[in-house]
Amino acid sequence: MSMRTLLAALALALAILPVSAQTPPTAVTPRQPVKYPEMLAQVLAAKYGDKVQVLNAGKGGDNVLSALKRAETDVLPKQPTLVFINLGVNDSKLVAPAHERNQIPLDQFTTGYRDLIKLIREKTGAAVVVVGTIACADELTRAIATGEKKRTYFGNPDQLKKYNAAARDIAAEFKCDYVDLFDLFMAQPDLKALFPGDGVHANQKGQELIALQLMKFLAHKFPAQSGK
Repeated sequence: MSMRTLLAALALALAILPVSAQTPPTAVTPRQPVKYPEMLAQVLAAKYGDKVQVLNAGKGGDNVLSALKRAETDVLPKQPTLVFINLGVNDSKLVAPAHERNQIPLDQFTTGYRDLIKLIREKTGAAVVVVGTIACADELTRAIATGEKKRTYFGNPDQLKKYNAAARDIAAEFKCDYVDLFDLFMAQPDLKALFPGDGVHANQKGQELIALQLMKFLAHKFPAQSGK
């Protein structure tokens, strides 16, 4: 695999060459946390200079269908060598007011995910890494969803587990690496501390946790380069 790489992804996008499992940079303001793609870009640039290029093709609100559509313009033309895909939070959310229906049914999610991996591989030859969703702070998201004004219910843990299990199975089917974030978040002593009040979008601590997990994956995947 070439040292000069270009990475893009959908709803999550990051880096290729490995780094040691070090704490990512944290120059932030509380209202504008540094997102994990930027952290990875900083660490990799410090280690490899211009040998690695990191592109974040993520877009807020993406589900597997919108990501599949955007891939044609936002990913394929970049010809990445490694693509991280992280989908499921928006797909699995329960639609208000009844909270009985997922935004994207599980069968459509699995079909779309397979189509996305096939498209990226066929058009770019990139290696694909499937990344599971984080765990959301259900106490917060449930309170918002079931309040006086019924709202979309993000991050129901049972729904996230279903969609993550489907993503993991798809990764195995296509012989892709899988990176778990759900169990990582659930193992933290205070899950709510990783989020602002919405319980969905990771704050600075949460972003650092994601970045560190992905850096560990890269260091394990590419041990020869990580020592250079």
